[in-house]
Order: sequence, then C-alpha cells, then structure tokens
Amino acid sequence: MRQSLVRKAVIRGSISFCTAGMVNVIIMLIVCFIQSDQDYVPMLEEFWKRFPSQSAAILTEILLIGTIGAAFGACSVIFELERWSFLKQGIVHFILTTIVWLPISIFIWAVYIHPSAIISMTASYSFTYAVTWISNAVRLKKMVKEINNMLE
Repeated sequence: MRQSLVRKAVIRGSISFCTAGMVNVIIMLIVCFIQSDQDYVPMLEEFWKRFPSQSAAILTEILLIGTIGAAFGACSVIFELERWSFLKQGIVHFILTTIVWLPISIFIWAVYIHPSAIISMTASYSFTYAVTWISNAVRLKKMVKEINNMLE
C-alpha cells in the first residue's frame, strides 16, 4: 500500500511538474505575443534582474512553477489515505503544499518588497483553498448520501 502511494505520488508529481511548466510557458508566449514589444520580458523585473540572463530567469521560473505543480500533484495522494478523515487529509495537504507554494511565490512575484502583499497573497491562497476544500466536502457528503440511499 505504502509503495503504491509513493509510486502514485511520484507519477502525479512528475505529470504535474510538466503540466505546470508547460502552462507557464504557454502563458508567457501569449503575453509576449499580445505585448508585441521585442524587449518585453514576461516576468517581474525584480525577479529576472537577479539572474545573469533573462533566459536563466525564464528557465528558473519554469522549474519553480513546475515544482509547485509537482507538490500539488504528489500531495494529492494524501486524499487516498482512507484511515484519515477528510479534514485531516485537507489540513496536511494544505500545510505541505503551502510549504512549497509560499516561498516560491514570494520569490517569483517579488512580494517580499511589500510585506503586506505577503499577507494578502497568503490570505487569498488560504481562502481559495478553504473554498475548494469545503465545496469538495459538500460534494463528497452528497455522494455518500446518494450511495447510502441506493443501498437502502
């Protein structure tokens, strides 16, 4: 059981890494196309100025965004731990993904410049996570009720 969950986590993490990185590249290309300025760089100046070249900054951003995707993908196996309550699964998933998401987001989006932005960004992330978790809890409760009604 444990090995199969680890295997699933690695597979999901790998797929999510690639997907998030690819989506990031596509968005960058669309923004560059819309901007139509040869000198435009589709990221914050505070971020890319930390690197020896814009190419290095772009590659780093793709890898970091991929890492966020990998964390969400790999950590999704937490919701398959049948002995844990849905609340415990959600709390552990939230903590683990936040540990990855928060520092990367602060670095990429340079919100460290304005400390209030860190608070706002974290609150927004937490609120979005809570809404998603609650909507899934309601959906799962409804599914369980429907299954129980079918069994009666």
